[in-house]
Amino acid sequence: MRMIKLLIIALLIIPLQQALADDGYQEWKKQALAELSTAPIGEGGATTFAYKDYSQKVRDLLDTRYQEAKAFTGTSSDDLILFWILGNLGQMLQGQYQHDLKELGKTYRVEDSQNQILIKEYQSYYRKALDLDDNPDAPDHLDHYMLTAIGTDVLAPPDIKEKAMKKKVMLTQQGNVIHPNQEWQSYEFLLGNYAEQKDYDNYLKTVNEMIERFPGSPRMEELLEYKRQAEAAIGKRDRETVLQDGEGVDTSASKPDEQRASQTEMLKGKAEEPPEQGEPQAERSVLLWALLGGGIAVVAVGAAFAARRRKRD
Repeated sequence: MRMIKLLIIALLIIPLQQALADDGYQEWKKQALAELSTAPIGEGGATTFAYKDYSQKVRDLLDTRYQEAKAFTGTSSDDLILFWILGNLGQMLQGQYQHDLKELGKTYRVEDSQNQILIKEYQSYYRKALDLDDNPDAPDHLDHYMLTAIGTDVLAPPDIKEKAMKKKVMLTQQGNVIHPNQEWQSYEFLLGNYAEQKDYDNYLKTVNEMIERFPGSPRMEELLEYKRQAEAAIGKRDRETVLQDGEGVDTSASKPDEQRASQTEMLKGKAEEPPEQGEPQAERSVLLWALLGGGIAVVAVGAAFAARRRKRD
C-alpha cells in the first residue's frame, strides 16, 4: 500500500515539476526574444536590441543567454523558436570572433578551423529551426524577421538561404506583409542565391514565377532582362557541355581573379539599406553581375545588409 501511495505522489509531482519548468522557459524565451528584437516595439518605436556593441557587459549577456539556451534544448527540443534563438546568438558569437581578430591586427579567414566550428554550429541551429517550421501543426512559426536573419546571412549554405527565402515568400503570399516590397525583395534574394551558385535553371524558374506574380509591375522590363540573361547563360552552358562531351575539352572560362575582385569592389557600396528597405538599383546590378560573373558580388552586398541589420560597430 505504501508503495502505491508513493507511486501516486510521484505521478502527481512529475507533471507539476514539468509545468514549473515550462513556465520558466516561456518567461526566459520572451526575455531572450525581446533582447534580440530589432523591430520597433511600443508606440515610441523603440527597440530592445541588447547586443549593440562588443563591451564586456554585452559579451557576458551573450555568453549567459547562449548557455541558457543550450540547457533548455533538453526540455524544449521541439521548440523551433529556441533553435532560432540559439542560431542568432551563435551568429553573434561568430561576429564577435571576427571583430576580435581584427582588433588584434590578425587576418580573418572564413576557412580557418575555429571560425568554421562557430559557423557550422550556429548554422545547424538555424537548419533545425527551419526543419521544425515545416510542421504545419507547430505551435509557433518563424516570422518575417527571423527568416530574414537566416536568409540574408552570407555565411549560410545555399540550401538554407533558399529555404528561408521561400518560406518568406510563402508568408507574404499568405497575407503576412510587413512592408509593401516584401515579396519582391524576397524573390530577389532568391535570385541572388541562385546566381551565386550558377544555378541558372532555378534562376529562370524564379524569374518566370515573378513575371506571373507581378504582371503589371513597372519593373517588368527588369524581369524580362533577367529572363534574357538567364536564357543566355543556360544556352552558353549547354553549348559548352556539348563541346566538352564531344571533344573532351573544358571550354568554360572564368574571369581572372583581379577582374572579379574589381567587380566586387564596384558593387560593395551599392547596398546601403537592409532587405526591408533595399535600393532597387543596387539589387538589379547585383543580380545581373552575379548571373554573368559567378555571384561574387552577392556576397559583398549581403555582408553589407547583415552589417546594417546588426547595428553594430
